[in-house]
Amino acid sequence: SLLNPSHAFHRAKQGMSLGAALSKLALLDHDSDTVFKGPLKVAQKATWSAPVDLATIKRMAEPLDAKVNDILLAAVAGALRHYLQRHDEPTDGVVVRALLPVNLRPLEKAFELGNRFGLVYLDFPVGIDDRIERVLNIQDQMGEIKCSSEAVAAFGVLETLGHFPAELEAQAVQLFSSKASVVMTNVPGPQEQLHMKDCRVQNVMPWVPRAGRIGM
Repeated sequence: SLLNPSHAFHRAKQGMSLGAALSKLALLDHDSDTVFKGPLKVAQKATWSAPVDLATIKRMAEPLDAKVNDILLAAVAGALRHYLQRHDEPTDGVVVRALLPVNLRPLEKAFELGNRFGLVYLDFPVGIDDRIERVLNIQDQMGEIKCSSEAVAAFGVLETLGHFPAELEAQAVQLFSSKASVVMTNVPGPQEQLHMKDCRVQNVMPWVPRAGRIGM
């Protein structure tokens, strides 16, 4: 760092950014107590929609200068709002927060074994009725997240916890999961046709493990 002061300055800025991200993670309140949160049980349900043409999503995103993910996350927020209303649950002032795993592995190392991901939190705007406003809200939140070190900070915490006793690790999982009600992730699907024992694989169904009190 003495030979290259700019590197030291960059590391100092990164340290401050990581410190702010860790503070945000530690001080983040629990989200609202809704029907989406509660003790986990053995019975589970899975559902899926019909395929949606990606070109349609891109056409929706273009006028708003939004990303495909912004549109899809806003659609989920609208679905959660609709579900709450159908079950006579309040939506104004309600915080339904998602836990988003973020891949931190470079593309050239994508096939290495082991997990390397951080976590960020996103508040679904279930209190907003207007669809466009929901997209803009998601867009603003994602913009802030992308400029922060939240995912890296969370990865550092998770990696450190791996060296501690299982009891402490379990407490940390409870802490992370108590702040959210939903796990959201987008994993790229196969880019070419797959076969298994000469049978064509038509669809891939992901199944995300659940932890803490996150029921969705």
